[in-house]
Amino acid sequence: MTYSNIEKPDVASFLQRAKKNIAGKPSYICPACGNGGGKDGTGITEDRERPGHYHCFVCGFDGDAFDLLDIVSGKAKGDSYKEAVKMAGETPPLSHEKKSPQRQEQQRQTVRRYDDYIKACVSAMPLSEGAKYLHSRGISDSTIERYKLGYDQQRQSVIIPYPGTGYYISRSLEGKRYLKPPAEEAGAEPIFNAEHLNGGTTFIMESQLDALSIIQAGGRAVAIGGGGDRKLLDYTGPLPDKVYIIADNDEAGEQTAERIKKALNGLKVASMIVHPPKAYKDANDVLRADSGLLQHLVSDDNWRAWEYAEKESAAAYIKSFWDDAKTQTEPTATGFPKLDEALGGGIYEGLYIIGAVSSLGKTTFCLQMADQIAAEHDVIIFSLEMARAELIAKSLSRLSLELCGGDTRNAKTTRAITDPTQSSRFSLIERELMNRATAEYKSFARRIWINEGLGTIGTKQIGDAIRRHISIMGNIPFVLIDYLQILASPDPRMSDKQATDKNVFELKRISRAFKCPILAISSFNRDNYTAALNMTAFKESGAIEYSSDVLLGIQPQGMTDKGTETSKADNARTLDNCKKADTRLLELKVLKNRHGKTGSTIKYQYTPMFNYFKETDL
Repeated sequence: MTYSNIEKPDVASFLQRAKKNIAGKPSYICPACGNGGGKDGTGITEDRERPGHYHCFVCGFDGDAFDLLDIVSGKAKGDSYKEAVKMAGETPPLSHEKKSPQRQEQQRQTVRRYDDYIKACVSAMPLSEGAKYLHSRGISDSTIERYKLGYDQQRQSVIIPYPGTGYYISRSLEGKRYLKPPAEEAGAEPIFNAEHLNGGTTFIMESQLDALSIIQAGGRAVAIGGGGDRKLLDYTGPLPDKVYIIADNDEAGEQTAERIKKALNGLKVASMIVHPPKAYKDANDVLRADSGLLQHLVSDDNWRAWEYAEKESAAAYIKSFWDDAKTQTEPTATGFPKLDEALGGGIYEGLYIIGAVSSLGKTTFCLQMADQIAAEHDVIIFSLEMARAELIAKSLSRLSLELCGGDTRNAKTTRAITDPTQSSRFSLIERELMNRATAEYKSFARRIWINEGLGTIGTKQIGDAIRRHISIMGNIPFVLIDYLQILASPDPRMSDKQATDKNVFELKRISRAFKCPILAISSFNRDNYTAALNMTAFKESGAIEYSSDVLLGIQPQGMTDKGTETSKADNARTLDNCKKADTRLLELKVLKNRHGKTGSTIKYQYTPMFNYFKETDL
């Protein structure tokens, strides 16, 4: 039956031109993979030996204008042709599954003709340029004979038959050009060496030459060619226990491997993408350079080497690295602009430890920071020394000072707020001020959770609370711990130093596990009360110094580090005078910063009566 009224659509009408021409003919961007749209892509063009057919050397597409139109329009294969038949008023041909006896006989004759062609090419292989070429690629005569590889002198191409199918591909000696027999004659390209899918462990790749290289090295291998992931999904034969997908060391190879893996996942076949050693592009490059290395890699005993490298080397984590980078949260602003600048924008995930001598204001400083953070982010406070009511009173006292513009005449102390005998005597103005402070506190306190417990809270309770918070709220919190040295011991038999070391390690692990910032307050050794800030000042300092991501310290301005008895006496007077002052002049130093600059100093005015810290240039 002929279909005289059916005209093939002009690909120029629905395909975009590529930037290059191929062999003097216009090329088009491949609708299947985009080849031709980039800087170096050649695109697809009409096959000179098969007019009306188009081929893509990147994804392996091979078909006519109707096949291209199917892809562009999102139709199933063959639908565009069937529609054209109907529009022409013709009767559609029988499907491939129901070929007429005449068509079946025609295809048998075609296969026999290909068989004759392949036999002729096999006969021409010995001592030919094709044999020389294959030898140069590491393929031995025994493999050539086993797979009946042939040589087409006219086309100057190596012929690679597909065992048991009558199908073949032709690979030119120059330019890595692959040619296939017409699909309407030979049918769709099958999987090369599909018999190796029958059980065991198998290597899968795109290129037939790479598959032959693996076989040459003693492995089991198949090649699926361009667009072969679809062939796998259509494959109905036995499947291997496990598959190693060998990806070429380039972007196109990686994309192909990912498509193959996706198809195998759909078939419930365990698979892993592996790569040739970095110095080589593909398996054949390895064979040519070092056949012993490839034999080593594909042997049963060394499949684990591929797996070890792919699963456990740093390269295995590069994808998740970039995935994490894409979802990396912005740094948490502390509400202290100069501190944020010193820390590279704010507080990031990790373990932060801040220390100072006793009663200098470290808890108050951290509480003010937590309140300021709560304007935008969830905050969990673990208060191991002070009651929840004391912390709230500190916040209200500070807010009372801020709301009255720093006028201490109306601002209220923590004692005045918590003592009923004083609060009951507040004037109307004072009560109004406290009402405003309370409303302001409530505006951000909805994002603050305070856990109190002396001797009852350890790292397990902290981890459980963070996990519960994230599961309920869906937000990663900023975590404040006050203070480190009175966290519950993991083991009552541990010394104070052992307990602190263990707790520091656990807090570091928790910060990593939940990707949250943790700020823990630490006390100082008494021997360091009269010394300038340094990392050894932290009580039980070993783990603190080495495990913290950022280490901060607060001290009075004017402390010296001369280490003499005179300087120690001067430092003691400086500390004493500072604590007595209504407004303390303090400085915060960045002693350690794993991810940024160390040594920054930020100056503060601290009003202890009203629990208020203010950055200053003084």
